[in-house]
Amino acid sequence: MQATVDKIWTKTTKQIRTLLNTETYNLWFSAVQPLSVNQSSITLEVPNEFSEVWLKDNYLELLQDALAQASGRKLKIKFKVAEGNGVAPTPVKATRGKKSAVGRRVNEGDLIFNPRNTFETFVVGNNN
Repeated sequence: MQATVDKIWTKTTKQIRTLLNTETYNLWFSAVQPLSVNQSSITLEVPNEFSEVWLKDNYLELLQDALAQASGRKLKIKFKVAEGNGVAPTPVKATRGKKSAVGRRVNEGDLIFNPRNTFETFVVGNNN
């Protein structure tokens, strides 16, 4: 069964590659993996929920057409978000020893704010 789903997905991706530019294909379709296929549907694994939503909103019709050509029948597409590998992303530590902006020289293009303009001195009124 896996050979069948792989064969269908290979034909599908070839079709999609001809319709999209390389960057778009690599961004949205290179990480998609076929999981299973039956008579009426195919299950595709996507890397995250955002990819699932984006593919549904922007490429669902393209996927359905390409899958229909590759399989010879209209397949309902089911998405499954890939399971995480259980490793939480490591937080980025703040660097110490940064100099404050008070003591540095002003470079051309830096924005200088008037210290008198604060929320405490803001007056609500009519515009120009």
